[in-house]
Amino acid sequence: METTKFHFYCDDCMQVVAETSGSLADRNAVHAECPGCGRMCDGRPLLNDGNFYLSLPIKQQLTSLLAANDVSTALSERLREINSRSDTSTVLSDITDGSVYRTVRQKLNLSRLNSDHQR
Repeated sequence: METTKFHFYCDDCMQVVAETSGSLADRNAVHAECPGCGRMCDGRPLLNDGNFYLSLPIKQQLTSLLAANDVSTALSERLREINSRSDTSTVLSDITDGSVYRTVRQKLNLSRLNSDHQR
């Protein structure tokens, strides 16, 4: 399974110099030459100075988020609300009010899917 990754970048030229797993040992073991400027970069100082960013697997994030009861309840309520709206409304409050979104929902038959989920 994909895990969180740390991406370290050079403080001088902002080039990515290394990528590691989330383990502390791996992060501290980073010792790499920057491909942009040739500077030697070490994990611990890069961490301490904030010269890194994280990437997280989206599937894992969404699975975790949707497993939360309050989130799944709110999503179900929102989908019910979207299904009950008139297609002729001209009021736009978010992306779900747009005609392209409505067309995609119809093509994918999402109103049926949402109704099945509620049973």
